[in-house]
Amino acid sequence: MFFIAITLSGLLYADSKKIHLTEKEAFDLGMSSFKKKKYIQSLQFWNYLCEKNSKKGVYFFNRGNVYFSLQDYQAALLSYRRVLEVDSELSQVAALYMSKCYKKLGKFSTAKLTLRSLLKSQDLRPTVRGLAQEEVELIKEAKKSKDREQKSIPLEFVLGLKYFKQQKYVESIANLELASKSYSSPELYLIKGICYFKLNNNKLAKVNLRLAAKKSSDPDIISNASALMSLIKQKESEVVAVVSPWNITLGATLDYTTNPLNVTEVDTGSKESQYSLSFGLGYDFIVFNGFRISPNYDLSFDQSFKTSDDRFVEHVGSLSLLYFGNLGYIKLLPSFTKQDSGKKPYLTKSGGSFSGNINYLKFFSTSLSFVTSQNNPESIEQSYLNGKSNSLSISETFSTEKFSFSASLSLTKDQFQDEADNVLSKKATGASLGLYFYPLEVFTISTSLNYLREVYKEDSSSGFIRKNTQTSLSLGLTYDLTKKVNIFFNSNLSIDDGNLDTQTNEVGVSLTDDLYEFDEQVSIGITWYIL
Repeated sequence: MFFIAITLSGLLYADSKKIHLTEKEAFDLGMSSFKKKKYIQSLQFWNYLCEKNSKKGVYFFNRGNVYFSLQDYQAALLSYRRVLEVDSELSQVAALYMSKCYKKLGKFSTAKLTLRSLLKSQDLRPTVRGLAQEEVELIKEAKKSKDREQKSIPLEFVLGLKYFKQQKYVESIANLELASKSYSSPELYLIKGICYFKLNNNKLAKVNLRLAAKKSSDPDIISNASALMSLIKQKESEVVAVVSPWNITLGATLDYTTNPLNVTEVDTGSKESQYSLSFGLGYDFIVFNGFRISPNYDLSFDQSFKTSDDRFVEHVGSLSLLYFGNLGYIKLLPSFTKQDSGKKPYLTKSGGSFSGNINYLKFFSTSLSFVTSQNNPESIEQSYLNGKSNSLSISETFSTEKFSFSASLSLTKDQFQDEADNVLSKKATGASLGLYFYPLEVFTISTSLNYLREVYKEDSSSGFIRKNTQTSLSLGLTYDLTKKVNIFFNSNLSIDDGNLDTQTNEVGVSLTDDLYEFDEQVSIGITWYIL
């Protein structure tokens, strides 16, 4: 009796408690389901019968047969052993199938010992004796085949199998691909197929599963590969809900900033509050095999509560070029920005960003980002902003289901030139540590510690004119009201320590008073992802 299907383990008994049948009705339904290869359905009836009458060996024997067909050989062993314990007339056949289970599990010595014990029985039926003797020869051949394979198996395959058992599919597939350059076996292709399936690469999964089924004579491998290919085909044929290519978001934020400690020549103890509105519109123009091209438009409006003239409007047009794979993503984002201050044009920017992320070792990821922009002032008053800016940052993140930790470094270089050809440069270096908690699926707690050091210089003849360091601590709370709406609260405490500017002596040392600022900022807002 050989029935092969995809391996399952840990099947529950809960469904059997819902069955209300006589033993004969349950027996007939269990046998009928088994013959139709509806093993899960059949298992429910045998579980029911084993609970109802634990002294009847035939029930445990048939349950063992179902587990054997499901390739859950450990569970099958327990059922067959129970047949021996109740001293059933099926004990001899159960012992034979116990040896088959041990063989499937690679425990060849235990399988042979089980058969030797069986063959020593004085009352062993001739049919069972013949099957047992055949099984002894099959075990010898299986062991020889296993030994031959192990002698030629490369180390990369062993490592790939180790990572596969640890569910580290990225590391597993990396080693298996190396092994496949010098080694080929149905088992290799089967494991590669499962890894690619787990990594959502159905194309490569199907290629390897077909090779596994084609090159193997083992019914277990053929059945596993066929079952997984059927599952992939079923998933690909399922009706997928229509997802709108449009991406529309609305946001609103209230900000309040105060300077309780401010030692400087200006704005001692100042307070400021404002509200901000934002609108985002995007369209997924092309979505194909991990590629996504999306034009986007973002509008933000900031208005102070002090005066209606103190407002800031920003328009940003961009084109997102994104490739997202199993190991991470790469994104190119050229953009154009127009800013208005009050009711007057303020500044335009042209540039873009390049960013990438790679995931490795299951919990870790590394991100890299480069941003560049060319500033073009819209009026003489802002001529000092004429110039370019470049920024580079790298971060490392460790993530689990309940929390994540990140560390990042950044470097920014700006160079500006006013209408009088005075050159001003700024170099900023920063570091940040962030910790994020996810106590609930809809709730996020975040905190970060940030450090920024800025050095401003004029041209070489003028020398140093300003230095500033800022240390800040932030706390954020986000709650998802629905899948499309979330509210957030952010609090930020920052300390600025530096000097003001312009007045320097002959060696470039600032003559102005030092600046020491302690700022508190609180923000509360809501974001609505319309589409």
